[in-house]
Amino acid sequence: MYVHHASALAQGGAALTQHHVQRFRLDIPQATGEIVPEARHWLRDIGAKLGLDTEDAELLLTELLANVAEHADGGPAWITVAIGASLVVGVGDHRPDKPLHRHPYKDPLTLGGRGLDIAYALAARLWVDKRRPGTKRVTVRLPIGGN
Repeated sequence: MYVHHASALAQGGAALTQHHVQRFRLDIPQATGEIVPEARHWLRDIGAKLGLDTEDAELLLTELLANVAEHADGGPAWITVAIGASLVVGVGDHRPDKPLHRHPYKDPLTLGGRGLDIAYALAARLWVDKRRPGTKRVTVRLPIGGN
């Protein structure tokens, strides 16, 4: 995995505002299920250094990255994190098709297929963007503290 830090971590736990945004990127050469725990740990470490609770963000990252591992044929992926007035986590891959939201379910006992429902329930906002041809990124925004 390749890690890019667009800006250094805040010094001494300084408060982050809209004008002070920390950005991080993790490039994943081959997105498989085995990468999920390492990606969660990466996000948890960022949160710990900034004094943030990332539990919900880690769950959403797990769901989004598991979708990439399952549906993007193990190709490359990337994770972006922006921390300012809110916590924004994106997971991108090289499949341009939007994620399929399978609600309502034909069989409530079927395993899988609930990742987007979890994301919609926890995130303040969820969106899909296509910045480059042949790619997409699913992004969630979570409040920090009372935001």
